[in-house]
Amino acid sequence: MLNIARVALGQLCLKCGLCCDGTLFTHVALTDDEQKRHPQLGGVIRQPCPALKANTECSVYADRPKGCSRFVCMLGRALEDGEVGLDEAVVLVNELKALRGRIDALVPGPGSPLSKARQYEDRGPDSEVAVEVREARRGLEALSRRHFLGRR
Repeated sequence: MLNIARVALGQLCLKCGLCCDGTLFTHVALTDDEQKRHPQLGGVIRQPCPALKANTECSVYADRPKGCSRFVCMLGRALEDGEVGLDEAVVLVNELKALRGRIDALVPGPGSPLSKARQYEDRGPDSEVAVEVREARRGLEALSRRHFLGRR
């Protein structure tokens, strides 16, 4: 019998990808066995994950690292537990993606949005753009902690 909560979680993950694209994490540590199979990675997969496709599917899903296969964000757990519906969860994902997109637009280039925003702020520009970057970063961090990562 199909577990409805698992199906909904799978649908959410395919709409999200924030744990793989550098928004929530900067890297995924590999186990000793995974490091032996992939020595070129140096013990970690840097985010955004090179296995992440544009449609937020994982190109190595069947053989993904244990760190990836074990992770379910707080929003995913809330969906599994029936505390939120799929539509509500997708709204939160889209809100976080909008904040990430705002940072990417203000601070273009490679890297995770939080890292880029922090580096931009550390350089100390005092401008309207700096205020926008700071506000987007703070919003992204707060929403991430509240609904995805669980730290307050």
